Amino acid sequence: MIDRLVRKKQLRRVRHRDDGRSYVLEPTARGRTTNARKARRCEQTLRALRSSLDGEPQENLEAMRGLEDALRKTPAS
Repeated sequence: MIDRLVRKKQLRRVRHRDDGRSYVLEPTARGRTTNARKARRCEQTLRALRSSLDGEPQENLEAMRGLEDALRKTPAS
């Protein structure tokens, strides 16, 4: 995945300044723009989802956590 993001110029590898053998990943300008655009889209989706839910937000959250717990306990087939 990292190699793909580097090829797409979303990330760049920068040598670690204290250890020349390893590297640090940094987002490029393109990567920061993409991340901001995706964050806005995610926020819009979450707002739409919240407006479609009935009940109190805390009750919905508890129900989703219960569903998540049940899914985690369910063996994958």
